[in-house]
Amino acid sequence: MPKVALTIAGSDSCGGAGIQQDLKVFSALGVHGVSVITAITAQSPRGVRDIFPLPPSFVEKQIDVIMKDTSVESVKIGMLTSSDIAKIVREKLIEYGTENLVVDPVLVATTGNKLAVDDLKKELRKLMKLAKVSTPNEFEFRSIFDRDANKDSLMEISREIKALIITKGDSNCEDLLLIDRKIKVLKPTKIFKGKFHGTGCAFSAAIAANLAKGLDIETSARKAKDFVENCLRRNFSIGPGLKLIDAAKIKLSETPEGGEEKEIIEKLEKVVDSLLTLENFYKLIPEVGSNFVFAKKKARSVEDVAGIAGRIIKVKNKAIVAGEITFGGSSHVARIVLQAMKFDPEIRSCINIRYSTKILDICRDLGLKITNFDRKDEPKNVKTMEWGTTAAIRKLGEVPDIIFDEGAKGKEAMIRILGKTPEEVLAKINNILKNI
Repeated sequence: MPKVALTIAGSDSCGGAGIQQDLKVFSALGVHGVSVITAITAQSPRGVRDIFPLPPSFVEKQIDVIMKDTSVESVKIGMLTSSDIAKIVREKLIEYGTENLVVDPVLVATTGNKLAVDDLKKELRKLMKLAKVSTPNEFEFRSIFDRDANKDSLMEISREIKALIITKGDSNCEDLLLIDRKIKVLKPTKIFKGKFHGTGCAFSAAIAANLAKGLDIETSARKAKDFVENCLRRNFSIGPGLKLIDAAKIKLSETPEGGEEKEIIEKLEKVVDSLLTLENFYKLIPEVGSNFVFAKKKARSVEDVAGIAGRIIKVKNKAIVAGEITFGGSSHVARIVLQAMKFDPEIRSCINIRYSTKILDICRDLGLKITNFDRKDEPKNVKTMEWGTTAAIRKLGEVPDIIFDEGAKGKEAMIRILGKTPEEVLAKINNILKNI
């Protein structure tokens, strides 16, 4: 039976935060998500237009039904909108003996009334005392505790709070973990430019998912930070406003900031998407899997070639991508392209497929230029792909469409299809499949 995590939060109509984000994160981390909705929002990446809080009694009913009939391992709390809702949530979690509680104290009071905001802050503070860990940003911490998040105030707060993570967001991304009266720094591996929607929700939800799986607080937090960074690498836009982070891993690639790298990644991702829809493509995948690459115009190393950090593999009668598209994602196929580019700089794309004489016959019938190398002729102390590609090209006298070899002991026979662009390689694959 899978672990179950509950999110108590608001609905985000653009799918980038709130309930929708939390459920995506739970699923991505292998935990089943259940939900209690506190409010419905009308929002887009440009901002929240309106909030419709659900009646506190209905929030209570949702909690009762879920907690009585499911085995909830952890609970993440997001937007609560009012002190009445916050109070009911707190009382219910005490009633059901919730231990793995993560509080992301979102400060939203729908009335706009200062007294209502102050009452909500008081209830959020009570919830944070109850929580195993809370994840306020600097503004939320300052508002709830009426002090800055410095060492002295954190030490004082630690007397009433079990664990706390001050998320720094756009300032320097070095989050502060307060645990066992010690402050630890959660450092990022990369700083991402711009502003993004849903990072805080994803972070706290990931912590809840990790706690549900039995991890301790610090491990859960560090793994959650790594998870969010990976989501940020695949950020995307669905319209004007903030970018969304890819918690559901719907993109095949990271998102470069611009220039040639962005163009290459986007083009290769689009072609790989198309490749996966081709009927019977799985029949062309070798035992070791396929990789598809596209090099920069002046590529000099594997790091200049975009490929799949993993492979395209066959699962029953379906081709799936195991890994994301990134520069340096391929070694074997990337080195073939790099070597081919020394003879013809226009040949920047390649894919490897399984070897068969039938496929080679189809390629000949299609008029494709074919050449090969024999691993038996390989000299000592050379790299096979560099040597083999060079030998095959010199044998033909030009860069071909197809380079194959018949394998050797422990080495699978293979066909490589080359082209100027991923679209050109895809067209050749499509023509092969039409004749199989």
